[in-house]
Amino acid sequence: MVRTTLIIFLIGTVFGLVVAFISHNMIEHRENQRLQQGLFELMLAVEGTAKVAAFAQDFQLAKEVAEGLIQNRSVAEVELRDSTIQLIFLEETHLRSSRGMERISLPLYSPFDANELIGELSILPAADRLREDARTFSRFIGAILISVVASLLIAVALAVTFIVTRPIRQLSIALHELNIDSQLQITPPAGHKKDEIGKLSSDINLIITQMRQLLNTERELRDTHALAERKWHLIFENAETGIFTFKQTGELIDWNPWFANIFGIKGIDHHQIHLNSLLKLESKRFQHNIETLLSTEMPVHTELRTLTANQKVCWLHLVLSLVEEGYIQGVINDITNTKLSEERALEAAQVDKLTGLLNRRGLELKFERLLTESQNAGTALILIDLDGFKPINDEYGHDAGDELLIHVGAQLINAVRKGDICVRLGGDEFVVVLYDLLSDEKAARVTGKILDAIAHPYTLSNQQTVSITASIGVVYTEQTDIPLHNLLKKADTAMYKAKKSGKSRFEMVNIQTYRQDADDLSS
Repeated sequence: MVRTTLIIFLIGTVFGLVVAFISHNMIEHRENQRLQQGLFELMLAVEGTAKVAAFAQDFQLAKEVAEGLIQNRSVAEVELRDSTIQLIFLEETHLRSSRGMERISLPLYSPFDANELIGELSILPAADRLREDARTFSRFIGAILISVVASLLIAVALAVTFIVTRPIRQLSIALHELNIDSQLQITPPAGHKKDEIGKLSSDINLIITQMRQLLNTERELRDTHALAERKWHLIFENAETGIFTFKQTGELIDWNPWFANIFGIKGIDHHQIHLNSLLKLESKRFQHNIETLLSTEMPVHTELRTLTANQKVCWLHLVLSLVEEGYIQGVINDITNTKLSEERALEAAQVDKLTGLLNRRGLELKFERLLTESQNAGTALILIDLDGFKPINDEYGHDAGDELLIHVGAQLINAVRKGDICVRLGGDEFVVVLYDLLSDEKAARVTGKILDAIAHPYTLSNQQTVSITASIGVVYTEQTDIPLHNLLKKADTAMYKAKKSGKSRFEMVNIQTYRQDADDLSS
């Protein structure tokens, strides 16, 4: 409040001084002009007498006119002349200087002819006295002006103090003492409820209300954010899921405990860990997934094999997402059990439940793999049909028949190498695939061994001894482009030929070349 008043006084004082200075000079100049005009008017007052003195060349009358004029304190010299001579010249001897002043002259015309110039009356103003009188008057006016300005300043200062500054100070004090958490508001100063100060109080109360609402909203958001952070931290730390962040170049930034446990990276400086070293079984595929993510900017889902900290093969489902420029977030789940279940289900779909041998589906899948992995060209497909199985099955029951089929399957496994394929097509039909053979002689020897093993008498669990034989068709080829179903057809034809030739024997077909059209016609 004091500072504001002082500022008003300072501004008013400076303004008043400037105005006073300008006014002083202007008033002094105008007063000087006024005094000179007064001298001229004084000359006009004695003009008639001066005309008579000049017309009559009356020295005494001229002297009286001059002495009357010189009595004026503003006159320094008086001269009265007729047309030919100087009638009188008087001067004030006590004056210091009249330099810088011009003489004031009044031409005198004849009292009887206004056009006849008969003389001249002139005076020299007293410069010092004129200036002194002008300055005295200007100082007086300046003092009055300064008094008026000072009075106005005091009035304005008091008005500002009591109408503006003091109420605003009261509002300031109230604001400093106000607790933002309370529901209190600012009370307008007395006498100011309906003026601008009252409006200011209302605006302050509105701002306070809005600030309280904003603070409450911010607190709620902060609490919600803190709760979300705690939840996320709990999920991050305790989830049975790997959560990690890494750079586009593959360097790990952070990870959760599950991720650390599965890869055994506790206590290792994360700046030294590259994901390719953790996913080394499929690092190229992982890098391809990163490139796909960066090009499409869409989350990438994939499944990868990797080695865990204890060097066990583990299947992971991986989701990659861009979180910000240069950084990628990954989420992994262990799907090893799911994969194993899928593999077991796939194996179950490929295996004959009774004998444990492959079924037709298993034969189709493994046959393609065998041809791909085979180092030599020789492959033999052996199709076996049991002779005399149906009477035994009818006489001793299905359990006995199933037991006999299991026995035959075991004999086939014993008769071939570990990597060869043994299949039960269905009923009493079996298939054996021999691969990596040097000639068809090896196929013939193995087929003879199978015939002997099947024909050997077998005692059932009910102590009944039974004997069966087999009719076998063999197809041997060194071609790798013959479809499986064509080989089965060739073997089936050879098997029926053996059955018609007396059973308990085999027939072999050696395919040197294969043509799809010719094969289809022969079948």
